[in-house]
Amino acid sequence: MTRPWLNHYDKGVPADIQFPEVPLWKLLADTAQKYPDHVALEFMGRVMGYRTLWESVLKFAGALQAQGVQPGDRVAIMLPNCPQFVIAFYGTLAAGGVCVNVNPLYTPRELRHQLSDAGAETLVILDLLWPRYAEIEQEVPVKRVFTTGIQDYLPFPKNLLFPLKARREKRWVNLPQHPKRHDFKKSLEAASPIAQPYPAQPDDLALLQYTGGTTGVSKGAMLSHRNLVANTYQSLAWGGEEVKSMEGKGVMLGAIPFFHVYGMTVAMNYAIAAGYKIVLLPRPEVKPSIDAIEKHGVTHFPGVPTLYIGFNNFPGIEKRKVGSVKVCISGAAALPV
Repeated sequence: MTRPWLNHYDKGVPADIQFPEVPLWKLLADTAQKYPDHVALEFMGRVMGYRTLWESVLKFAGALQAQGVQPGDRVAIMLPNCPQFVIAFYGTLAAGGVCVNVNPLYTPRELRHQLSDAGAETLVILDLLWPRYAEIEQEVPVKRVFTTGIQDYLPFPKNLLFPLKARREKRWVNLPQHPKRHDFKKSLEAASPIAQPYPAQPDDLALLQYTGGTTGVSKGAMLSHRNLVANTYQSLAWGGEEVKSMEGKGVMLGAIPFFHVYGMTVAMNYAIAAGYKIVLLPRPEVKPSIDAIEKHGVTHFPGVPTLYIGFNNFPGIEKRKVGSVKVCISGAAALPV
């Protein structure tokens, strides 16, 4: 078969790649072993190294198992980009579970459909979103809920100021004492890390990624460990020699949502496999993205066309120091000239 599209590949991008037949969690385990003291996550001034991230992942896997989660069980994650998302995602895989990415903007009706369709018995949810779950609690198969707040992983004094700001904006939610509810942070602190992550096979299900539902109800695409590992290595290969030379030194802007498959693959898994620092932003907004690029020397900027258009048209952008960016990746829609 002729492959005419290869003529359009950039220099250094291979026509074919080899990738390891391993569970997805192995990418993080390998990076934590190779770069234990490198910063993995930066979240509004709070930093977490790869060793600490991997230890947290193993602890969350232990917390899941302590609550009865078995290999193959579905764990729904309804969080914005924050350290808890990364910990819950990889912790679920390490426990042998199947991740179910859930859009935090979902209405109770949309949430009910996805939790029921996926058969999710575990939900990890932002504390401010608890009322949406409470509205449909009796109609879904969820047996246990881990709640967490943005403040849980903020540095002092932001961790104290965030609840005050949320109360002032009338967004704060007083969480009830509830037999199904477990505090994410306290569960992690009390859990024993698992001794060995679950040895998933390449074709085992890793993720149920739901479609946007534009042609009817949202449908769960079944993605295996092999699918997601291959996607990660494809992303790495597409950057050519420049990306290869930046291993362990790159800085990824984590602004596009991880609960979407594009953000999950390119901003999270790609960065983790390459040992980059991920600068986490809970919302993909233009000004915070520009500020983050300047402050952290971001080298990789995955975005969507609307974000790039907003970036180019941002007042005074020509005076901002954004020259650290070496790689821009676009997805989700056609990129205008």
